[in-house]
Amino acid sequence: VALEITPNLLLRADWSMVIARPRFTDLAPNSNCLYDLTPTGISDDTLDGCTAGNPYLQPYRAKQWNVNLGWYPNRDTALSIGYYQKDISSFILSRTLVRGVDFFGDGRSFDVTMPINGTGAKQSGIEVSAQTAFTFLPAPFDGFGLIGNYTYSKSSNVGLVDQLTGGNLPYPFLS
Repeated sequence: VALEITPNLLLRADWSMVIARPRFTDLAPNSNCLYDLTPTGISDDTLDGCTAGNPYLQPYRAKQWNVNLGWYPNRDTALSIGYYQKDISSFILSRTLVRGVDFFGDGRSFDVTMPINGTGAKQSGIEVSAQTAFTFLPAPFDGFGLIGNYTYSKSSNVGLVDQLTGGNLPYPFLS
């Protein structure tokens, strides 16, 4: 939805449901395991490990909405501020170490590095941006401009815990 408040002031809002499938390489039902044998020929279970795909991964799913106010004082300049919220019901954590997995069903445990699903999160943030073209400069500098933006975002209810400190971890890859 877009509302033209004045000819150079626009209010935009949207709501959407998002779904994105996992990468094919994350879904691949394959594994690569290492059996580390000591010089005496006896296997040392603490050094055995696997990397694997996960064919049971669920897709990334979220419901989200945005609202943005944009001001265009002239044809070369844009200023905007926006707010967004996301309710993420599932996401994918790539390369997660899962310890003590009976990977082959034979009683032998492995530490497996594989993608797994996160249980969801809430995310919100504010975005501010400005851009202008320096059309007042003489050629060949009249094509230069300036673009700047700032985004503040926070996440909650992520359900991830730092194993060392016991504290809550933020949403993955959120700066």
